Amino acid sequence: PCIDRVSFAKYHPHQDMLKSFAESEFDTWCLAHHEAPFRKLHNLTISAEKAIPRIVDDLHDINHCSRIQTLLKEGYQSSVAIPCYDNKAFTGFVFLNSVQPQAFKLEALNGLKPYFEMVQFAVESEDHVVHAIETLADRMQGMMPSYSPEYYAHTKRMKYYSQLIATQLADHHHFNDETVEHIGTFAQFHALSDIQLPIEIACSRIRYTREQEA
Repeated sequence: PCIDRVSFAKYHPHQDMLKSFAESEFDTWCLAHHEAPFRKLHNLTISAEKAIPRIVDDLHDINHCSRIQTLLKEGYQSSVAIPCYDNKAFTGFVFLNSVQPQAFKLEALNGLKPYFEMVQFAVESEDHVVHAIETLADRMQGMMPSYSPEYYAHTKRMKYYSQLIATQLADHHHFNDETVEHIGTFAQFHALSDIQLPIEIACSRIRYTREQEA
């Protein structure tokens, strides 16, 4: 098939959201980023449940969606979504687009399966590494002398505020979905080095003395 664009959308089960993550063509945030409640994506939900690709021969047939309108505006005419799984758990979709209508046939897609698996492996391998780092950092943070429910809430605020700021700056600084997500993930651990501080310094709410600063 004539493939002109490849992307990966990651499923976030806790939010039941499908969010763009990796992209081969769009180099601006406003074009690359998209997210939607997965339960509202009926055809994709069926595709994920039955583990079969969803093929759209002509994107004009489903142009009620803002994302499809963007793809049409950029010249894409057809699409296929290949569901991905990790230990039988649904993780997202590899999306292919073509500037030609009716570009994708199921028989031809079977021959491309090794390439889909490579894309999936690349995304999920990084995801596993980031998750492992996040889990370890969470444990270390819990060992801090100043750790409390209020501190935990503060770290989550830092995560969401940082992600929000990164979203607003994404186009100007050419951030992609992956970068914005990682900024939010790691911002919550900005004070992780405090674990090495004495409790009287880590928990202090007043100005440090010269000796403490040293």
